[in-house]
Amino acid sequence: MKDKMKAAVQLRKGSPTSDKVLLVKDDVPIPTLRKGEILIKVAASAINPLDWKVILGIFPLRKSGLVGVDASGTVEKIAEGTKTDLKVGDKVYGDPGETNPGSFAEYMRIRADNAARIPRNLNFVQAASLPAVGLSAIQGLLKSGKLKPGHKVCITGGSGGVGSIAIQVAKTMGASEIWATGSSVEFIKALGADYVINYKEESVFDALKGKQFDIIFDTVGGIDQWKAAQEGGLKKGGKYVTTAGDCDHSIFNLIKNWGWRYLKYKLGLGIHYTFFRVKTSPPDVAQDMKILTELVEAEQVKPVIVPRSFELTTESLHAMMEASMSNRSKGKLVMKINQKYSSKL
Repeated sequence: MKDKMKAAVQLRKGSPTSDKVLLVKDDVPIPTLRKGEILIKVAASAINPLDWKVILGIFPLRKSGLVGVDASGTVEKIAEGTKTDLKVGDKVYGDPGETNPGSFAEYMRIRADNAARIPRNLNFVQAASLPAVGLSAIQGLLKSGKLKPGHKVCITGGSGGVGSIAIQVAKTMGASEIWATGSSVEFIKALGADYVINYKEESVFDALKGKQFDIIFDTVGGIDQWKAAQEGGLKKGGKYVTTAGDCDHSIFNLIKNWGWRYLKYKLGLGIHYTFFRVKTSPPDVAQDMKILTELVEAEQVKPVIVPRSFELTTESLHAMMEASMSNRSKGKLVMKINQKYSSKL
């Protein structure tokens, strides 16, 4: 096995579309494994907003390194002493977490618990689109939001990566009424939303206030839906869960806003507010990947992929970052890393 690989590397904080900040190199050392980890030969990888937010500097201490968390591929190697039912050659998908990125590369190391065999009805490209958004939808709605059958739910960003999966999860789990925001009205309704608020034609704040939702699951960020929640958009005892906060690119401000709102809630002076981040540590991640796989194999959740091709080159990587930052994609943007794999599937 060779000791170098092709991979996307962040050189410093800055614009994700600048080759002075982010580029693909072909002499990056293949990751060495620690106990509990496996090495994946990557077939495909998908982008998430967190990827470019990290490069922009949301985490001040993170200044350089490998990029990306969503991946699918085959198990190349298993670290000695690792307890797992996975075998070399298994087709897998997974999310290593934001502290151990590296999916935009020919090889990626990942905890064995963070990977699962890809659903039988998916190919590598489809599977690569799901880990981060699937975990976000499952954990955000079921665990943070405490979704139960009969709940009235609003999901902002209905055509985005997380939103498109969250609508399907909410429908499957028995939500009685699903609202979503987005300009692609028919597309979002086809995913399972009962009502769509087209933010280009009406105020999200006006449309949501007074609606008495059990859960508002915000995947976009901003202040309008939070203000609406306080004006009766959220019912008494309801839960406001956000993956994006107020769209500030500083983790300190996000935490400050969350802390203040959570304190007011605990003191009985405000409504429930949770700034949600995906848990990719055991045992949560293995259990939730299992739930995701079961939902997909039952065809209750289907990946939503943008029909645009990307490959592991600096130019293509920059184009992918730019497309993601535009917030206009319907579904997930996926890069084919290993053309030999992805072309056959």
